[in-house]
Formats: sequence, structure tokens, C-alpha cells
Amino acid sequence: TPIVADIHFTPKVALVCADFVDKVRVNPGNFTEGRKSFDTIDELSEEDIKEAQGAIEEALTPLVLKLKEQNKAMRIGVNHGSLSERILFQYGDSPEGMV
Repeated sequence: TPIVADIHFTPKVALVCADFVDKVRVNPGNFTEGRKSFDTIDELSEEDIKEAQGAIEEALTPLVLKLKEQNKAMRIGVNHGSLSERILFQYGDSPEGMV
């Protein structure tokens, strides 16, 4: 039976766990932005979006490379309850926010 680490909020923990499990599951909606709060965003510029996307890429890339090097799996799981405030603000309560 494979051992899976289901990691939220802490990319550094995911990197450490990768050495000891068969698969890591992350949720990009809360992997880098942490616990969400609501109603703190009242505008969102293209620069804000690019900055957030860059932070996600910066946090996920080392994990992806490490798992690839170790020939291990990654599961990217998304559900509505874990979407970041930024995604909800940008896409509203819609299926587009999950893709």
C-alpha cells in the first residue's frame, strides 16, 4: 500500500516528506497562499495575478523536480473549499476557478 502525504499550506514540509513517502498530494489553491481569508481583496491587477502565479511556480517546481528525480508520484487535487481568495475574486464561485 503506497504512503501518501497530503500537504496543505507548507511547501517546505512537502519537500521533506517527499523523501519518506510514495506520493505527495498538494492543492495549489492553498499550497502557497496559506489559509484563506475573505474580503481582503478589492482589486486584482494583471501584475498581482502574475506575482501569485510566480509564487505558485516557485513553490511547486522544487517539489516536482524532487519527485521526478525519485520516480515518485504527485497528485494535484482541487476542490472548491480550498480555492484561494485570489481565485475566488478572479473567477467567482464558478467551475473556471477550479481549472
